[in-house]
Formats: sequence, C-alpha cells, structure tokens
Amino acid sequence: MRAIIVCVVIASTSVGHAQPGLTPEEVRPEKSVATALAWSLGVTAVGVAASVDAVVAKDPGQQSAMFAFGAVGLLVGPSIGRIYAHHTWSGGLVARLVGFTGVVLGESIASACLGGPRGACPATPIKTSPFIDAMAGVVVLGALFDLATTPEAVDDYNHEHASVVVAPIRTPANATVPGLALVGRF
Repeated sequence: MRAIIVCVVIASTSVGHAQPGLTPEEVRPEKSVATALAWSLGVTAVGVAASVDAVVAKDPGQQSAMFAFGAVGLLVGPSIGRIYAHHTWSGGLVARLVGFTGVVLGESIASACLGGPRGACPATPIKTSPFIDAMAGVVVLGALFDLATTPEAVDDYNHEHASVVVAPIRTPANATVPGLALVGRF
C-alpha cells in the first residue's frame, strides 16, 4: 500500500524545470586533445623558427634576441598542452631544463677558453662540442616526450574531472510523466 501511495504522489507532482546551464560541459568543460596539441606544436614551431632565424641572421644583436626567443619557445612550447591539461611538470620538461643548462654551460666554457688569455684554458683542449651536442639531444628528446604524452595528460584531466549532474527534465506540454535525468561523463 505504501508503494502505491508513493507512486501516486510522485505521479501527481508538477513537472520541475531544470535551470539552464547545468550540463556537465558548462560546469567543467572537457579539455580537447586537438587544442592541446595545436598549442604545443604551434609554440614549439615558433621556437624552432626563431632559432633557425638566429642561425642565418648576420647582426649579433638580432642573433642573441632570436636565440633567446627560440630557447623560450623550445623550453615552454612542448609543455603548453600539458599546462592546458593541468599536468605541468613532466620528465620532458625536466629533460629540457637539464639540456638547456648543459648547452649554456658548454657554450660558456667554450667561449671562455676561446676568448680568454693564453693561460686560461688547460693544456689539453676541452672537448665541449660532443657535450653540447648531447645536451641538445636531451632537449629534443624532452620535447618529443612532452608532445607524445600530451594526449594522455588531457585524457587524465578529463577522467579526473568527470562530472555528474542530477536535474529534473523538461517534458513537452502534452506529456504527463515527470522524471529525473542523470547526465554525466564517466
């Protein structure tokens, strides 16, 4: 008898209307893998283009500015998609930081020995070129790692922030059955 009374009460209630804007997409939009990759690849490409421009530039001031701009683009660019997905720190970013530090250190040692006084360099010349090449390789590998793991970072974000909304549904004017809708991403 209780079940019948509960069913009659539920069936005779008026239809509630959901407030607009309560969909999961509006509560917390899902992140797009395409957007993350577009930003990462775009900023990285700008960094590479600036670095190439620095190599062909004849003005030393322009070379320095373009190398600095290119270095920032190459350091940050591959991580932009991961930053978009709220997964900033990664092995790729750490590898690029280590690689850039190694390149700067190797270049500093090489320029100090080449431009310093006669006794500034050791008797055996320092072989910095293979070291600089290895550190540049670490930068490239770090960039490739971040670009390759960006889709996974976006998927992880979307999985971590899946949302469920329970709201009354709107029924057509001629319908007599109210109901509840369970909307969500799982």
